[in-house]
Amino acid sequence: MTGRSDWVNQKIRTYNRGMDKESQSGRLRSFLIGGLVGASAALAAARRKRPSKRQSPPGLAAFEDAPCYRETVERERTS
Repeated sequence: MTGRSDWVNQKIRTYNRGMDKESQSGRLRSFLIGGLVGASAALAAARRKRPSKRQSPPGLAAFEDAPCYRETVERERTS
């Protein structure tokens, strides 16, 4: 068991940040651009027009106001 933990500790200690391809300024620039993109997406979502309230009545009232329903009711009354 100690062999594996020694290997992990050695790998952690031998990491060299200078060998990393991306510089610190590049990481900062990427972070800032990501922040701007995220903020603009949040603003766009907040400004998006919300759907308005329903113009027609909900449920059965909407069905009863339909012309085809009224015609059916009138036909039943006359017959």
